[in-house]
Parts: sequence; C-alpha cells; structure tokens
Amino acid sequence: MATKKKIKSKVDGVMNVADNFVDIAANFINQRYKISKRVGDAKKEIFKFLYLVKKVFFRTLVEGLLLVTGLLALIIGLIILISKHYPLEYVLIIYGVIVLIFVLMRMKMDL
Repeated sequence: MATKKKIKSKVDGVMNVADNFVDIAANFINQRYKISKRVGDAKKEIFKFLYLVKKVFFRTLVEGLLLVTGLLALIIGLIILISKHYPLEYVLIIYGVIVLIFVLMRMKMDL
C-alpha cells in the first residue's frame, strides 16, 4: 500500500505542476491578447483623432483664406468707391492712418 500512495502522490505532484504551467501559459496568452486588443483600439482612436485634426486644420485654412480675400475685396472696393469722389492719394493716406491707429490701440490694450 505504501508504494501505491507514493506513486499516486508523485502523479498528483506532476499533475499539479502541469496544471499550474497551463494556468500560467493561459494567463500569459490572455494578457498578450488583451494588450494586443488595447493597442489596436488605441491605434483606431489615434487615427480618428488625427483625421479630425487634419479635417479641422484644412477647414480653418480654407475659412481663413476666404476671410482674408473677402476683407481684401471689401477694402479695395471701398477704396475704389471713395476714390471716385476724392483723390486716391488722400484715400490711401487716410486708410493707412486709420489702420495705424487701430493697430496701436490693440497693442496698447494687450500691454
């Protein structure tokens, strides 16, 4: 009887070691899968964010370009309209003075 118990306990020990090894391997594989999934999810989120940044950047660029050209057309139109009644030199000088005063007031407010 003593030998049967000894053999049985050795088999149990080997089975416990094998079971522990399988558990460790399964946990390792599960962790790798979770990490891989998290990395994949992070990549998707980063690509979405970069696409939104690119979209907003180009939209802002186009809106800025349209705003600048609109203001330029408005200023040139006003200068041409006013120059019909007054000499062009006076109109440009007055416009320059108005812009200079506006810029100086903005600089003073920022300080």
